[in-house]
Amino acid sequence: MASCAQNLRHDKPRVEFQLTIPKNAESYAENENQAFLLGERVGEPQSPVYPPELVGSHLPPQSVCVEFDIDETGNVVAARPLLGQSDDDDCPIQNRQPDTRFFIEARKAVLLWKFEPARMCTYPTGTKADQGCEGENVTVERVPIRLAYHFDFTSGSAGSQVKASALSADRAK
Repeated sequence: MASCAQNLRHDKPRVEFQLTIPKNAESYAENENQAFLLGERVGEPQSPVYPPELVGSHLPPQSVCVEFDIDETGNVVAARPLLGQSDDDDCPIQNRQPDTRFFIEARKAVLLWKFEPARMCTYPTGTKADQGCEGENVTVERVPIRLAYHFDFTSGSAGSQVKASALSADRAK
C-alpha cells in the first residue's frame, strides 16, 4: 500500500500523518474477478492536538498508534490504542507507552474523520477486475474496514508538533 503524508501547521501544535502497514496486519483474498477500493478521506481531517496541559513540559518525542473501524457508510465508529509486538514495530510496545493523554488526543481526532465507503467490486465470471468498479453486471458491496495510524508528538521551542502515519487497511470482520 502506498504511503500518504500530511503536514498541518497551526499557530498551536502541528500534525503530520501517513498510512503504512503493520507487520501483524490481517488480509483477505480476492478472486480474480474482484477488486477492492479503499475509500479516501473526505474533507480536511481533524488534526490531533498536543495535549494542552503538557505543552511546555519539554517531553521527548512521544509516539502512539490508534486503530479504528470505518463502517459501510464511511464513518469512523470505534477507535482504540494499538501496541507493537517488538522494538521493530512502528507502534510503541507495552513497556514503552507514552502518557495516555497522547492516545486520547489522537483518538478524539480520528473519531471525527470521514471516508468514502470502501468497496468490494465483483465482476461477472470470466471478466478481469479493474480498479474502476464500473461496467455491466458489476456488483458493488460497501464493506467495513479497519485502519491504523501512527502519531508522533513533539514539543520544542518553536511549538508543538504531531506527526501521524497510517499503518494498515484491513477489511473489518
